Amino acid sequence: MLRSPQAQAYTFYLSNMAPQFSPFNQHLWAHFEALVRNWTKSRKILYIITGSVFDRDGDGLPDPLSLTQFMTPTGRVGIATHFYKILLHENDDGILEALSVLVPHEAKQPTNFDAHLKANLVNIEKIEKLTGLTFIPDLSAGAQESVKKPTPTSLWAWQN
Repeated sequence: MLRSPQAQAYTFYLSNMAPQFSPFNQHLWAHFEALVRNWTKSRKILYIITGSVFDRDGDGLPDPLSLTQFMTPTGRVGIATHFYKILLHENDDGILEALSVLVPHEAKQPTNFDAHLKANLVNIEKIEKLTGLTFIPDLSAGAQESVKKPTPTSLWAWQN
C-alpha cells in the first residue's frame, strides 16, 4: 500500500482489520497473500475480496451475534472461524475466472500451505451463504452463473 499516503492510511481503519491467530497470520495467510501479489503482477485481477466468517455452530449460515463474541474476556471482539478470499480474473479471451478459498482460522498451521489452500477451495455461492453477502452483483446473470457456481479445482499456477 505504498502507492499513496491515502492508500496506506486506509489499511489502518478498524473496519479493515480482523483479529487473527499469530501463526495463522504469519504463515498460512501471509503465504496466500504473497501468492495473490504474485498473481497480480502477471495477470489482470479485477477484484480481490477478503473477509471473515463467523460460523462457530457449523450450520453453514452466519452466526447470531451472541455466538461471535465469546472468545475474549470482555466478549466484545468477534473471532472469525474462517477467512475467505475471492479473486476475479479476466483471461486473455475475455472470460471471467474466479478463485475462492475459505480457510479455517486455526492457530495450528498445516505443513503444506498450498495443499491446505487447495483443500479449502470453495465456490463463491458457499461464501455468500456463510456471510449473508452478495458478491459481484453487477455481473450479468450468465456471468454470475459461470463465475459463482463452479468450485475451483486448483490454485492458479501462473508466475511472474
